[in-house]
Amino acid sequence: MTKKPSKAQMERDESCKRQLKSGINDYLDDRVKRIRRSGLATSGNGNWPAIMSALKEWESRGLLKILTNPEKARDDAICIEMLQYIDRESQFEGWPSMDEFIPENDLESALLKAQQGDLPLSDLLAYLINQPIFVLNATNKLHKDLEKRPMAVWFQSDEDLVAAFSSMNRAISSQQKNSGFKHIIELPCGELLEIIAEGLGLVINPFMKVGLQLSAAYTLEMKNFMGRNSTADGKSEFVLDKAFIPEVHREKIWLER
Repeated sequence: MTKKPSKAQMERDESCKRQLKSGINDYLDDRVKRIRRSGLATSGNGNWPAIMSALKEWESRGLLKILTNPEKARDDAICIEMLQYIDRESQFEGWPSMDEFIPENDLESALLKAQQGDLPLSDLLAYLINQPIFVLNATNKLHKDLEKRPMAVWFQSDEDLVAAFSSMNRAISSQQKNSGFKHIIELPCGELLEIIAEGLGLVINPFMKVGLQLSAAYTLEMKNFMGRNSTADGKSEFVLDKAFIPEVHREKIWLER
């Protein structure tokens, strides 16, 4: 026979649920939809039975999606994706949004194919490093000392990320909401990777349904396996060493937004 929880335990569980709800809504206020295990543990005071009970309830209500069991995941694993605020109206019009994503160029088509499982991750990254991406910047020039903020757009999650966009239109749309960044700089993704300082990750299309996020550790590893080759027309292109196997580190890369 299952032992009935004590009144004190029920009060602790209810307090955990309130704190977890508040913490998750705070993430959404910071424009973060995908939450790591560490964030859930902190918000819920490590009370995993109460945390899991609350998450399953909210998932059944269509407020979130459990991506992996947080109780058994690593601290840095993305475990849930928020679809709506919990018992609260959004303070941002249209946020969070799950609108249809229509590709505007070949890179966006590749990102979408990879997200749907139709393009291997290794092929996507090898293609990505030579494709133009768009960065919002306070000045008209990117410097190699990218750790000097606010050089580019930064979005805070559990670690700092350099934000870039897969098309000029998406960069312009974001620029309209970030008035401090007057310039949009276009450059190959490989060039941006070269100047990203250690300890920083990369996110392409932040807060959009289709994009790519690389953890800081993975960004550094990818840089270490990246080089340049000369092409027949005298130009250079970025290449990834064949020893680089991104699927081995799948938990450090997030394609689903």
